[in-house]
Amino acid sequence: MTEDWKDLLGKLRNQMGSRGANKDKPDLPKDAPKSDQPIRLNLGIDFGTSYTKVCFFDASEQMPGFVELGQDDGIIPSDVRSDKSGRLFMAHHVPEGMKTNIHRYLKMQLANLEEGSDKLNECKALSAWFLANVLKECQEKLMEQEKDRFIGRYGLWSANIGVPVEWYDDEILSRFQEVLQVAWFWHKNNNIPTHVDQVIKTYSEALDEAEVLASDFHAIPEIAAAVQSFVISREAAPGLYVYFDIGGGTVDGVVFKLEVKDGLKHIDFYSGKVDDLGMAFQKNTPDFWKKVKRLVGAVVVGGKDKDRSDWRRRRNEGRPNVLSIHLIPEKDILPLVVFLGGYGARSKKYKSVIEATYDDFNLRNASIPRFELREVKKPNDLIDRGAHEFRRYAIAYGLSIPFGQGPEVRLPSQIANDPGPRRRRLANIPDYLDSKDWC
Repeated sequence: MTEDWKDLLGKLRNQMGSRGANKDKPDLPKDAPKSDQPIRLNLGIDFGTSYTKVCFFDASEQMPGFVELGQDDGIIPSDVRSDKSGRLFMAHHVPEGMKTNIHRYLKMQLANLEEGSDKLNECKALSAWFLANVLKECQEKLMEQEKDRFIGRYGLWSANIGVPVEWYDDEILSRFQEVLQVAWFWHKNNNIPTHVDQVIKTYSEALDEAEVLASDFHAIPEIAAAVQSFVISREAAPGLYVYFDIGGGTVDGVVFKLEVKDGLKHIDFYSGKVDDLGMAFQKNTPDFWKKVKRLVGAVVVGGKDKDRSDWRRRRNEGRPNVLSIHLIPEKDILPLVVFLGGYGARSKKYKSVIEATYDDFNLRNASIPRFELREVKKPNDLIDRGAHEFRRYAIAYGLSIPFGQGPEVRLPSQIANDPGPRRRRLANIPDYLDSKDWC
C-alpha cells in the first residue's frame, strides 16, 4: 500500500453519496424531554479474534469511558451461536442448557478468506450480525450507565473498528469497512436478521444503502489506536518503541517512532506483523515458543531495516561520550521500551519468551538495546465506573478517539527501508566485498 491510509478511507467515503450517517435523530431515553441539543458519541470497537471490547468518546465534552457490555467485566466473546433452527445468538445471550453451533474466529476469516468465496460471504454476514448487536447493546448500555448525559439530548453516533496493520490493504480495509456499515444499517433500521439463512441473504441487499447511511463508520489501524494512551501521556518522549498486543487469538506487534514537529506529534510505524499465536492457541511446546520468538524478532528487525541508525543511547547523556557505544557497559545503555497490551500482557511465559528473543537472535549485534517490558497505562481522563484491566482495553480506547483526531500516522508500507550509510571506498585499494569469493 503506497497511499496514506486516511486517503484510502476518503476514497471509500466518496463512494457513499451525499447523505451522512446522522441525519435522523436516534432514540432518546424514555424519560428524556424533547430537545434539539445533540451529544456526539464515538464508539471504539475492538473486534478481537476471541473477545470484543468497546470504549466510547463523548466528543461534546472530550471525555472517554468504558462500555459495560455483557454481564461481568464488559468483555464479551466474539462468537456467534446458532441453534438447530438457525436462529442466531450472541454467546452471552444463549439460554442456559441450549446446544448451539459456534461460529468463531470471524475476524481472522474476514482477513484471510479468498475474495468472492461462499465462506467469505457467510463470514461477512455473520460478522455484520455480530457487530449490529454490539452497536445495539452499546447504545442501550450507554443510555443506562451514562443516562445523565442524555437528559434533553439526542445522540449523534459514529464508530471505528480496528484492522491489524499487516492486513491493512485496499481489499482487507474495504471488507471491515463494509461489514461495519451493514451492521449500522441493520441496527439503525431496527431490522437485524434473526437466522443464518436470512442474514446471508439480506447482507448483499443492504450494501448500497449501508454505504450511504454509515459514512461516519471507519476501519482504523489497530496498533495505531493501541499506542494512543501512551502518545497522549506526559511521559511520551520522542523516540523508538515496540508494542505487542497479546490477544486471545493473535499476537500483533509493531515498531514505531514518535516525533514532535512544530508542536504536533507524529508516529511512524516501521514494521507490523500479526500471527495466530495468542492465548487461545498457546501450546506449551518448544516449537510454539520458537514461533513467538520469530514473530518478535521479525517485528524488531523489520523496524531496524527502516532505520539503520544505532538505537543505543547512554543513560546519562551528560557524560562525555569518550568511548564508542560498543565499548560502553550494557547497564549504561538506555533500554528499548517494549509495551505489552492485551489479554496476555501479564503472562509470565510470554514475557520471558519476548525477553529471551534478544539474546537468542543476537540483537545486540544489530545495534539494538536490551528490552525493557512495560504494560500500557490507563489514561487519567478515562471514566472507569468499574474495575477494568486497561491492558485489555487499550485498542478500544484508541479506536474511540473520533476519526481525524490524534497524531499524524504513517504505516509500514509508506516507509521505505533504509539502505544504511554508504560504504567509504578508498582510492587505489580494492573494496573488501569485491575481493572475496562469494560463491
